[in-house]
Amino acid sequence: MDNEYVRIKALNGKALGSDEFRKKFGLEYAYVVGGMYKAITSSEMIAVLSRRGILAFLGSGGLRHEAVSQEIDAVREKISDGVFGVNIIHTPKNREAEEKLIDLMLDKQIHFIEAAAFVSVTPSLARYKIKGLARNGDGCVVSRNRIMVKISRSEAAEVFMRPIPDIIISELLCKGVITASEAELAAGIPLADSVTVETDSGGHTDGGVAYAVFPSVMYLRDRLMKEYSYSSKIYIGAAGGIGSPDAAAAAFMMGADYIMTGSVNQCTVEAGTSDIVKDMLNSATVHDTDYAPSADMFEMNSRSQVLKRGTLYCARAKKIYELYSRYDSLESIDSQTRDMLEKRMFHDSLENVFSESVRYYPEAVIQRAENDPKLKMYIVFKSYFHRSSKAALNGDENDISNFQINCGPAMGSFNSFVKGTALENWHDRHADEIAVLIMEKAAERINVFLREKFIDV
Repeated sequence: MDNEYVRIKALNGKALGSDEFRKKFGLEYAYVVGGMYKAITSSEMIAVLSRRGILAFLGSGGLRHEAVSQEIDAVREKISDGVFGVNIIHTPKNREAEEKLIDLMLDKQIHFIEAAAFVSVTPSLARYKIKGLARNGDGCVVSRNRIMVKISRSEAAEVFMRPIPDIIISELLCKGVITASEAELAAGIPLADSVTVETDSGGHTDGGVAYAVFPSVMYLRDRLMKEYSYSSKIYIGAAGGIGSPDAAAAAFMMGADYIMTGSVNQCTVEAGTSDIVKDMLNSATVHDTDYAPSADMFEMNSRSQVLKRGTLYCARAKKIYELYSRYDSLESIDSQTRDMLEKRMFHDSLENVFSESVRYYPEAVIQRAENDPKLKMYIVFKSYFHRSSKAALNGDENDISNFQINCGPAMGSFNSFVKGTALENWHDRHADEIAVLIMEKAAERINVFLREKFIDV
């Protein structure tokens, strides 16, 4: 239709993404805020987002069981009937803790969880999904408990989009933790209600390219939906690098059912981190992040993306990995390097660091470490990652050089977008207002694009 216009209704922020996704999860916007370590995604943040019809997940990682329970109660005091969820991080070395956390989710009637860092379907996740399964009036199986799986690789996504393994269902049934009826209904349904494709994000990351990874997962979803004839759609969301309306618009144009943000929410009034960290994030650019060994698997050089501007954490974390790879014991480290570790990084002797770490490990592990120099070094070095994170969260001004601040380039992108506006200073930023701004401006960007393509909007 050369030089002719096709008139359609202009989009607004609430029209972006999947209508089904918003209705199924009870939301106004197809926008999700992911859970961040030690309740950086705080009860205050969740409350303001929920009031705007936005789903947010409490950051339970790094919190003790009792603290997670208290944070859930704090959210419900603020929003008695609001929509929210809890982030669950896979703990392969502590399955008991994972089971206990799932018990808490069921006891507290948390009907949304964000499963992060999982590479396979675990019995605890399956149990959460299966409890309360029923059929609706059309005979379709419906889930009371919904799981949003966060992944960065297509092979991981496939695991959660295929039916729950029969062997796990049988195991749960034999243990008596699900009923025979629930086991029957669980056959043939996937674990994931939605899959968030996280690419180059803050924190633990594979550094994937959104424009390559996201479509591959979306195509995979379409094939599996057809293969298994699922009655309910598995929704696919985009995360990582979304800090501007243009990035959000690109994600929706690729076919995202929803988007998820993380880094930008750390630099808000509601974020559960220190004001010093917020000040540092407030001045970050898109070039101020780097990759450092991650806290959970530093010995394997697993990577996390962190803020490098204003802190030496990134370089020092890499030094920890280098020393761990080179030496077999703390005693074999040369005196000059040991002095640097004790004075600049740990602010204590390595022997005292080990003594303090004893309370965080089972007695059997500590006994092994007393006779295994490499394990002892691992325990001491691993404590650096916890100390650096704690220093940042607490805003320890005397230890800024060791601040560990998980952050992706989305933070710098948002800072650039709001420069010269009322949101330039973080003291004026609120997580819900950022969400609405990104969504509404993304809709404007798409409307402009459509107009330029000879469509009258």
